[in-house]
Amino acid sequence: MDLFKSRHIDLKDCERTVKFCRRMKKFIHAMNCRTSISSLAPGNDSWKIISEFSLYLKEWGKMCEANGYHFISNSSFYGLKITIKSTLELCSFLVEKCNYKYIMTARLNQDSLEVISYEYLNIQGVLVDVKKFLVVGWASENK
Repeated sequence: MDLFKSRHIDLKDCERTVKFCRRMKKFIHAMNCRTSISSLAPGNDSWKIISEFSLYLKEWGKMCEANGYHFISNSSFYGLKITIKSTLELCSFLVEKCNYKYIMTARLNQDSLEVISYEYLNIQGVLVDVKKFLVVGWASENK
């Protein structure tokens, strides 16, 4: 859009849309990392992007409500809030309590969480092997 705004009158004030697209791209990348370089750990760049997106999402919702604008559906808003909060809390727990160095967020998705919940609810007394759903950053000291 930036490239074409000087060529088309409808794009002359596209800065907010460009900013929104960049914010979404960063958030999606942070929530779908597949390498240790872009992994999630408390305080790193991915952590900040996800945390800032959570605040942005709340402010966006308030602004839309105050001005009578359409916002995303309630179920999508709630789902995003839960996904963000659970991702950050799980990362904090694994790093602080389980000695993980980081997590790769691409392995955390709603489908895996639903499978864990379903198995837990239907097979009482059996612990689910959460490790099969997580790729963790246990960087070996000997490598």
